[in-house]
Amino acid sequence: MEVKLSIIVPVYNVEKFLGKCLDSLFNQTLKEFEIVAVNDCSTDYSLEILKKYKDVFGEKLQIIDSEINSKQGGARNFGIQAARGEFIGFVDPDDYIESSMFEKMYNKACSENADIVTCDYFEVANNKIVYINNDIPSGIVDKQYKKNILQRKYGWELWQQIYKKDLFISNSIQFSPHLYVTDLEIGALLFMYSKKVSKVNEALYYYVKHDSATTTFKLNDEKIYDLIIISDKRLQHFKERNLYNTYKDEIDFIYFWHICVVSVPRCVINFSKPQYKKMDELKLKIQNNIPDIKRNKYFTTSNLFSKVIFYLLFKNKVLLVALLKTHNIIPYKYKKYIKKFLKS
Repeated sequence: MEVKLSIIVPVYNVEKFLGKCLDSLFNQTLKEFEIVAVNDCSTDYSLEILKKYKDVFGEKLQIIDSEINSKQGGARNFGIQAARGEFIGFVDPDDYIESSMFEKMYNKACSENADIVTCDYFEVANNKIVYINNDIPSGIVDKQYKKNILQRKYGWELWQQIYKKDLFISNSIQFSPHLYVTDLEIGALLFMYSKKVSKVNEALYYYVKHDSATTTFKLNDEKIYDLIIISDKRLQHFKERNLYNTYKDEIDFIYFWHICVVSVPRCVINFSKPQYKKMDELKLKIQNNIPDIKRNKYFTTSNLFSKVIFYLLFKNKVLLVALLKTHNIIPYKYKKYIKKFLKS
């Protein structure tokens, strides 16, 4: 069977959503594709659902039944290794897609000789569907393009794009296993090795937000610390690949943003008791890894909120905690005005 594109789906305890996802995948107008589903030690009926689809669709569905739970990143690594297509797409098993998604994106890749093709998407939450513009630009990937990509604080999710498989293979790019939010580890790195990016200006992917999503963290859930580990790994990747010095300002600022502006407030807001020890650890990471951040051109022009978090982390953690805890007692109608002021 000819395979132009491989769709990698990591599967872990998603029996409620998996059928809808697979139906949308097998309904693709692109015919020369395969689905590589990696069962990551599910304890529900996800594997049985996959086997039923295998009975119907045969070789169009590869099932990898992992013996170890390596979370999303590790499951994707298994999928990349098994993929037979020239291009790779990623779909999370609780999401679904338009029937024309991969045909349009694959044709765009071929007609414009692109290494990466992106698209817009729909965000689905509370029975509402909202069109989201993916602002990754099309064009030749030169130095300035890479600087622009590295200024993105988020938006590196792999399900918005298809990629030439060779970007992963030739450049030895892999996800770290046993961690969440690994898109933030390698999402930007893939653009550093691409030559051209194209875009289909349509929303083709339905990103479903609900309580079981890996980006939703409950009180006292230490999975939020994975972002800290991922940030360290991303910084290490750029240094080991001799990319750091060229893009130091951008890489340092994103590290600052994820370590300080995102992770420090989480140590207060996401825990019943403020995690002072972890906050000290984050302060030490900033001192050791980005000691000159105050001279960073992006830091100097950043919003008031990020600077307040930074200075109070070093000067007065008790006051910082008190400030962050007001988030829970301020009436909602005032929060948006305060947020607008601090982030202006």
